[in-house]
Amino acid sequence: MLKPAILLWLGCTMANSAVVSSIEIGAVSLAMNYGLPPAMGFTFTVALCVASVAGGVWVSVRNRMSARSAVLAYLGLMTAGAAIIAAHGAVVVTIVGAAIVGCSLAPLGTYYSLMLDAISPPQRKAEVFALSRTANSLGIILTSATLTLTSLVVTQAVAATLIVMATLTVGIASFVRRSSRPR
Repeated sequence: MLKPAILLWLGCTMANSAVVSSIEIGAVSLAMNYGLPPAMGFTFTVALCVASVAGGVWVSVRNRMSARSAVLAYLGLMTAGAAIIAAHGAVVVTIVGAAIVGCSLAPLGTYYSLMLDAISPPQRKAEVFALSRTANSLGIILTSATLTLTSLVVTQAVAATLIVMATLTVGIASFVRRSSRPR
């Protein structure tokens, strides 16, 4: 059942979750890293959440599945947002990075769910959905464990690396798929 295509979208789900949870779980640490009071950690999560809601509205208004090229663009945006956050630039730039990640979250999550539903065997749809939830949880667990055992810098680097790997893998798979089509 775990065909390469299913593993691809489960891996992307995990990478997305790791990036988002690195912002949510690391919000207080981010604020303190910038010399702000811990309570100011909410600024990073608010930027992420407001942008995520906007992305969700976009998906609802658009009401159709994104093309693979758009998915690559969203992955590129999430990668850029994760890299911006991991770079620990100015506070405002980091907040913009969180917003970029948030904007990409709903379109990507929707695409992953639709793809997993489309490629899963009919008798295994519930199992694949459960695997998707597990992949999401694994991203959160990985982020929590990394932040517990290392530092905020390492945690955000790990999350950024995961989304870079997901983006490259989807890009390569898209190229291979396009190249193998009869002309």
